[in-house]
Amino acid sequence: SLFLAASWINVFLYTIELVLCRNYFRRSRPLSNKIGVGVMVLADTLCTAATCIDVQLSLVVLPDNPFSSQLLKPLAAVIYTTYITAVIEQFFMIRMFFLLTGNGFVTGFLTLAALNHLANWPLVSIGAISCAVTDVLIAACLCFKFWQLLNNTSPETATRSLVQRIIILTVSSGATVASNTLIMVILLVKFNPAFQLFFTCQGRVYAVSLLGSFLVGTPFNPTSVAIDTNPGARVGTALVFHVANPDAGLENSSRTERGRNSVMVPSDNSSNYLTRKPQYEERIDLKAIPSLSRKASRV
Repeated sequence: SLFLAASWINVFLYTIELVLCRNYFRRSRPLSNKIGVGVMVLADTLCTAATCIDVQLSLVVLPDNPFSSQLLKPLAAVIYTTYITAVIEQFFMIRMFFLLTGNGFVTGFLTLAALNHLANWPLVSIGAISCAVTDVLIAACLCFKFWQLLNNTSPETATRSLVQRIIILTVSSGATVASNTLIMVILLVKFNPAFQLFFTCQGRVYAVSLLGSFLVGTPFNPTSVAIDTNPGARVGTALVFHVANPDAGLENSSRTERGRNSVMVPSDNSSNYLTRKPQYEERIDLKAIPSLSRKASRV
């Protein structure tokens, strides 16, 4: 049945989520991000367990009584935990948009849309529709901004194929989540039983999309790049913005340029995001770049 297939897909996506979560926590992360991702994974764990219990009750224990009250508890757990994951993902994406653009008006509008979705969660139909609207708005705003960033990359990253750009946009902007939510709402309005297939996996789609956006990154080419020479500097959760080497013409910089020309822009602190000096992912030996060494000696 569709319910059984949905439970298998759900477990598969949950496994991917655990793998991405492990990769995410391998590096030092801000406490707020750790708490958010941790709560999201906990909610998805409970949701996956509730889904398996629901399948067991529906197909094995009570196959002839689909309206039994015993099925309400796992179903309620699936609904609650899915909305918890949805809210966490939406607020992370809204925060990412604000850090990228600094547009307070659009950010405020998206926040109100997410809060409206949160207020309507007791009504499944209205909550699902408002959730879909919020997901589409967030994905549209992030896609627009990311496409601008992709069109202003360095010549090296600009040669990426269109397929690679589409993959980055799809993963980083939440377009996958928006598409899944739209399909789910359409099936819900038409009372199509396939709705259960999409709704059961919705929480895992949120989590995988969010963790994927943290780990994939987005190419960007800032106009001015300053190097932080503090060896003890920490880099938080970040999108990876590829930049051209500031002194690519120097022969001695070729060693540090290969695989070292990516900037980690912290997404956990808006005060450090693009408004202050971005930090290189790995410390660069300034002595290997004479012009930068002279500048650093005067700082």
